[in-house]
Amino acid sequence: MVRIHAKHGQTSDQIQFLYDCASSSRIDEIALELTRISNLQAKIQALVLELEPLLLPFHGDANALPLVRALSEANSYASKDQVVYNKPLSYYALRDHVQCIAKELSTVSPLLGFSDLDQFRRILTGSEVLKEDTIQLLWAGKVLDRGKRLSDYIGENEKTKIVMKLQTPDSSPA
Repeated sequence: MVRIHAKHGQTSDQIQFLYDCASSSRIDEIALELTRISNLQAKIQALVLELEPLLLPFHGDANALPLVRALSEANSYASKDQVVYNKPLSYYALRDHVQCIAKELSTVSPLLGFSDLDQFRRILTGSEVLKEDTIQLLWAGKVLDRGKRLSDYIGENEKTKIVMKLQTPDSSPA
């Protein structure tokens, strides 16, 4: 498996994670997965920033404990510290964490004073940073062509580790 260290954003608040794929994977498939993971990672970070301050008064409350735990687990899994621990992220695991937060939030929402979950939905829809169809992948300063395979750029070696930058077409390459 090729280990991709994906990065997106400015250096201070940069989203980064590891992703594993075969060298024979198509660039458009990789771009789709990296975009989905990056967006879910951003959504979890937004949820944590929004909900943790609201939960501070309820940390001792047994009713709020499952939501606090779900937020903590999701935040730990989506953390860019996973790069340091050499742990790749999975879209499905991130999605499950968001669904778990949604489930726990629906049970605790009256305690937090939410009449409905519109604020939660706003966070989920408002934190999508990258668009799947317009994202560009950069490796070694070059934009990777969506019609090609990863092996066209790095060869057939399955033990390769590379750093890729995700960017929108209107941003300049670094």
